[in-house]
Amino acid sequence: MHIAVCGTGYTGIITAVVLCEFGHSLSCFDIDPELSESLKAIGLSEPGLEELITRYVNSKKLCFMSNLRETLNSVESVFITVPSKERPNLDINSSPFFKLFFDISTHLQRGKYLPLFVRTTVPVGTTSTLVNIVAQARPDLEIGVDYDIITNPNFMREGSAVHDLMSPDRVVFGLPQMSFQDVNSNARKAIDSIFLPLKNLNIPFLYTNHETAELIKNATMGLVTVKMAYMNELEKLCNCIGVELKSLLKGIGSDRRVSESSLMLSASIGGSSLPRISRLLVEAGKNFGVDLSILSEALISNNKRLQSLLTKISSYFKSFANSHNLKASIFGLSFKPFSDDLVESPSLYMIRSLLQDKIKVSVYDPYFLPKSFNVKRIPEDVISNNDFSLSSSAYNCVNQSNILIVMTDWPQFRSLDTSKIHDLMCNNPALFDCSHVLKNCDKTFQRIAA
Repeated sequence: MHIAVCGTGYTGIITAVVLCEFGHSLSCFDIDPELSESLKAIGLSEPGLEELITRYVNSKKLCFMSNLRETLNSVESVFITVPSKERPNLDINSSPFFKLFFDISTHLQRGKYLPLFVRTTVPVGTTSTLVNIVAQARPDLEIGVDYDIITNPNFMREGSAVHDLMSPDRVVFGLPQMSFQDVNSNARKAIDSIFLPLKNLNIPFLYTNHETAELIKNATMGLVTVKMAYMNELEKLCNCIGVELKSLLKGIGSDRRVSESSLMLSASIGGSSLPRISRLLVEAGKNFGVDLSILSEALISNNKRLQSLLTKISSYFKSFANSHNLKASIFGLSFKPFSDDLVESPSLYMIRSLLQDKIKVSVYDPYFLPKSFNVKRIPEDVISNNDFSLSSSAYNCVNQSNILIVMTDWPQFRSLDTSKIHDLMCNNPALFDCSHVLKNCDKTFQRIAA
C-alpha cells in the first residue's frame, strides 16, 4: 500500500520505517524545516533506525514532503503522529494536532475511502472531537464509507522502538461501534491489509471502541508509573531494615503474576511519555469526576524520591569544611538507557540543583559525548555553565570527584572497574547508585541510600 505519515518526529519516523518493513511505501509529511537534523538525532538514539531510513530512502520506498496536498495524493491510508504538546503549566496544547486533522479532512475525497490512523497519544475522549472536526469540515462525507478514524496507540519503548513495533505484545484498534464488530467493514479490511505481517505472526489484534483504545494506552503508562513508585519505596524500606534488594526483586519477580524484568528502580520517572501520559490520565479522572488517587500519589511519590535524593546529596556536600572545588560525577544524562530523551530527565534536575549550589558537575553518557550531535539537545542554561562538563569516558568523568551519582542504568556501566573508579576519585568518595548498576562497591565507597 501507499501510506502517508503526517508528523515525522520520534513516533512518526519509526512508524514509517516499520511500515516500510511490512512492504508498504511511505510518504512522510512535516512542516519542520529542520527535519533532516531531527531525523539524525532520532537515528542516533534508536539502534538500527539510521540504516533503515537510508535503505528505504535509497530504494524510493520512503520519501519526505512538506506539501500536505501532494503527500495525500494517491495514498490509501494516513497515520497521524503529530504530538499533543504539554505547556509549562502541565496543560495539553492539542491545537497543532487538531489543525492538522482539520487540514487533512479538507483533502478527503467523496467516494474514495481513506482510513485515518491516530497514533498520537491523546486524552480519553479526544477521538470524539476529531469525529466532530471532520463532520464540520466535510459534512458531505460519510464515516465508514468515505473515511474512518482509527485510534491506534503505540506502545514503543525508547531505545527499542523499532523492535517493539515489529514484534508487539498486541495491536490495539479503536473504531466506531459499527466497524469494529463487522469483519467486512472498510476499516477492518484496511487494518488487515496494512498489518498483515503481524497477523501472520499471530500477534493479538484487539478491536474496541475509541475511548477504550485511548484508555488502554494511558492506563498502561499509568501502571508503569505506579509500579516504579512502589519499587522505589520498597528500596527505601530495604535500606532501613537491612534487606538485600536483589534477593527481594528475585523473590517478587518469581511470582507468576509478576515478572522480575518489570520491577524497575530509578531516580524518578522521566521522558516525553511516562510522566505526561500519567498526568493526562489523572486529569481525565478529574474531568469525569473520578479520583485516581493511586496514580496521583504514585506521581507524587516519584517526585519525592528525587527530592529526597537531592536533600541527601546536598547534606553530604554541606558536611565539607571547605566548600570550594567540590565536584560531583554523574553517569547518565537521559532518563533511561538507549535514549537521548532529556524531557523531564531526573539527571538534568539533579545537575541544575548541584550547579545552583556551586558544585562542579561532570557527566558521562554514551549518547552525549563531547562534540557529538546530541550535545545540541542539552538545555542552554546547563551546557553554558562553566561548572558543567561532558566527559568522553566514565573514568575521565570521575577524576578527582567527591561523589558518583549513577542516574541511568546503561548496561555498559555494569562492566566498569569500580576499584579504578574509586582510586581516581577523592579520598573516601561517596556513591549513589539509583538502579544498583555498579558491583562490588559496598566496601570501597561511602554509599548514600535512597
